[in-house]
Amino acid sequence: MLTLALLALACRNSDKVIEETGDSGSSCVPAEETCDGLDNDCDEIVDEDAIDMVTYYWDNDQDTYGAGEPEQACTAPLHSSETNDDCDDDEGQMHPGRTEVCDGLDNDCDGEVDPVTSQGTQIHYSDNDGDGYGTGEGDPACDPPPDTSTESGDCDDDEASTYPGATDTWYDGVDSDCAGDSDYDADVDGADSSDWGGSDCLDDDPSVTECRPAADCTHPSAALLQAGQLNISSDLAFDLDCSGWVSGIRSGTDYTYWMDGAGNSTTIVGYSNFNQQAVAISPVNGDAVISHNDNSRMGLGYVTAGTTTISDWLRGTLSNGTLWPTSYFNRTPSQLSWDSSGCIWAPGFVADGTLSCVDETAATTTDVITGLAHIEAVALDNSEQVYISVGDQVLLVDTTAGTTTLVHTASADVLSLAFDPWNGDLYVSTTAPEIEQVPADGSAPSVWQTPASQARIAISPDGWLVALSPETGTFEEWELPAY
Repeated sequence: MLTLALLALACRNSDKVIEETGDSGSSCVPAEETCDGLDNDCDEIVDEDAIDMVTYYWDNDQDTYGAGEPEQACTAPLHSSETNDDCDDDEGQMHPGRTEVCDGLDNDCDGEVDPVTSQGTQIHYSDNDGDGYGTGEGDPACDPPPDTSTESGDCDDDEASTYPGATDTWYDGVDSDCAGDSDYDADVDGADSSDWGGSDCLDDDPSVTECRPAADCTHPSAALLQAGQLNISSDLAFDLDCSGWVSGIRSGTDYTYWMDGAGNSTTIVGYSNFNQQAVAISPVNGDAVISHNDNSRMGLGYVTAGTTTISDWLRGTLSNGTLWPTSYFNRTPSQLSWDSSGCIWAPGFVADGTLSCVDETAATTTDVITGLAHIEAVALDNSEQVYISVGDQVLLVDTTAGTTTLVHTASADVLSLAFDPWNGDLYVSTTAPEIEQVPADGSAPSVWQTPASQARIAISPDGWLVALSPETGTFEEWELPAY
């Protein structure tokens, strides 16, 4: 008898054990059923009621989130999910964790449809007037609330004709297009029209922003001056009230007079037989000085503002010039200038070719320029720099160093100079006869006007250039450029 030792030939697949004992065959040792594809509990059914089965839920919309009754299985059934928190298993756009968008759905299943944090929300602004543009800070929302707009910037939400992009009617006081600019600045150059209280007299040209301001006085017209002259007029100046001061040279009836804008005139007496030549007005107190001669000597007469008598104030040397055809016009300075420091600038007062500063208080003379050829004219620019003319040249004077710099060469000998007090342009009267304009901005000089004959010129505070032609005793005038 063959004694067979218990041969334990163990064949284990997972938890199933088969023991062989001799020829007695084999038997299944039951174990817990697990999801491994084997019949672990020996009931001839594989993976039934396995202890490690997973619970699955029907995923009808296949968005990987399920719902409904649970089902346990070792492998996931078709269209199933291990989660059961889908709030709408018929809508694939709805499941936990999904980004909320503006679509009318509770995309992330948090119980709120289209919250303000949804992707695609817009800011809606209060639009009371219904013009498509709103105001305020606005509120985010997917759907527009009543009386709102997604466009902001309305500057008047009670007026439907006022909104960004609307047609703007200039000068009506309404910013119809909500641009935020002035309604009185049609060329949008930053300056309001002068017709509406601004400085721009050319409100259709953005290159022009400032124009000559309106004066509070009116000069006597050329016609009034000519009709009111007492004798042969020789020079003209304007005071700060726009009144014109006119000097004359006819022997025996030599008077200076001033005339206001209405034509009212006052005669300055005291030199009945002196040829009165050039006149200058103090920019500080309105006093006047007048150059004169009596055929043998030269002097400066002084007129205190508000009085009607000229005093024989200061004597100089008679220096004859050559530019004027009539000899009387060459016997005293043909032009004087008076600065705010009290210096009266007088050419040829001490000697021909000399420029002197006559102190209005001390009545003393200081020579600044000497040794030049005949100096015909002197004028001050808006910063009170001194300019003189020698022949056809206009020279800038360095009053400290006593030197000159050429600034302009005219077409002919220069008779008179005048600076525009508003923009600083220089006007030069020549023997041509012409009046040249030398722009302060450095652009090219040009012939501005052609007077009837050789002229002395002066500029009134209200922006007019008046030319006096002594040879004919006539006056002409032109309004200066406004910009």
